[in-house]
Amino acid sequence: MTRRRAAQGLKAAWSRVFRSVRGARITWPVTLGRRTDPGANDASSCRASDLRCDAVDAGRPSPVKIADETVVPPEAVTLQVRPLDAILRDGVTGPATIEQRVAYPREIVEIPPLRIGAEALGRVTVRENERHISWRETAYLSLSPAIYAVDNALVHGSAGLLGIGDAMVSETTWHTEPSRHRYQIGKAGITLDIDRVTVLSGTHLSLLMPGGHSYWHAVIDGAAKLAMIPDAVMETVDTVLFSADAMGQRELLALAGLPRAITLRPVGPTETLRVETLLLPWGLHGVFDYHPVINRFFDTVLANHPVDGRDRIERLYVDRRGGTQRRLVNEEAIVTALTARGFVAVRLEDLPIAAQINLFRQATIIVAPHGAGLTNIGFASPGCIVIELMMDAYVNWCFRRLAAIRKLAYDCVIGTAHRPWAELDPGFHRSVWDISVDDVVRTIERAVEAYPQNRESSGF
Repeated sequence: MTRRRAAQGLKAAWSRVFRSVRGARITWPVTLGRRTDPGANDASSCRASDLRCDAVDAGRPSPVKIADETVVPPEAVTLQVRPLDAILRDGVTGPATIEQRVAYPREIVEIPPLRIGAEALGRVTVRENERHISWRETAYLSLSPAIYAVDNALVHGSAGLLGIGDAMVSETTWHTEPSRHRYQIGKAGITLDIDRVTVLSGTHLSLLMPGGHSYWHAVIDGAAKLAMIPDAVMETVDTVLFSADAMGQRELLALAGLPRAITLRPVGPTETLRVETLLLPWGLHGVFDYHPVINRFFDTVLANHPVDGRDRIERLYVDRRGGTQRRLVNEEAIVTALTARGFVAVRLEDLPIAAQINLFRQATIIVAPHGAGLTNIGFASPGCIVIELMMDAYVNWCFRRLAAIRKLAYDCVIGTAHRPWAELDPGFHRSVWDISVDDVVRTIERAVEAYPQNRESSGF
């Protein structure tokens, strides 16, 4: 049998499966927020309205609905790894089809120059993490995000590895590991380790992504993709698929303003889905080339987030003393110096997402070592001063660009890694570093002078 005839037969078989499961309903208990129900599992689902209610009253029972789905025996699947643009260009996807539904034009995003950090960066040597991003830049060109509809899509695990016909989209394998994400790499391509296949009928929006243990990935590569979905397209969605193991996803989706009828379905790390129609948001940022449409996500969350001003912290220091990566060895001295100047050191890992949003949206000045917690500057108010502390061996401008998108006053202070750079690869995240306390304090003082709208509340 030829490959084409086999593909046609497979497509016809899946069409029969989809027709057979229409109208089926499956219901089981679900764990939401602080409520715990015996028997809840990662495959449970709930309506968007249930999550919003749960954020207010975790003890109130709520009805649960999931999309039409059934389980079929596992497939033996080996897929050739190909970039999405090659799949789109060739237009040969076997039993699957793909079409573009929405596209956004590329936009130029202006980046204000560094007022203070540029002096140090001009005289010291640093290693910038991305070759196409420099501290000297004053603008960048965003990508052109698009939404694709994939029929008969194969979705593997909470990382969202995506099979389209006989191809695996290479970009969906980034930041994944064969043992952890259950696949093998061979000469013929990627072979997926599948226990069973759950078939979903209808239209489903994918927010799946790898790296959900990182809050930056959970927000930017996950929940923030909702910004790309126009209301008219959202009305066609039956279910939003999100990573069950992604940090803060449930809380963020509860604040995302989703239509009440939409079902939210977490996808577990070992699940495999065959989806009738998968909506795939694509190209929101590339490598920190954020498209301005991302503002829609942050603004919507803020509009649905109740402000609690009782414990407002205007001068916020993001405390990373509990972290294990890029450990700042003299952070205790930094905290002591800033506490004496009215800052409050907060460990974000001790707080729910809603409380983190509350902190950042009310702060007038935020100081933090580089880390995923700074993703929350997306919720800061326009004009808020952000001072990022980074070591010379790992200068990453992802938050500077996010600050530019969100109209924040950004600057930086550069510290020193304790090992020669040649020894840092590939484990530079395990390197320790220090930073001058005087440089940090001086940068804060000068930033407040440079942005007088925040001078009174900053305490300087």
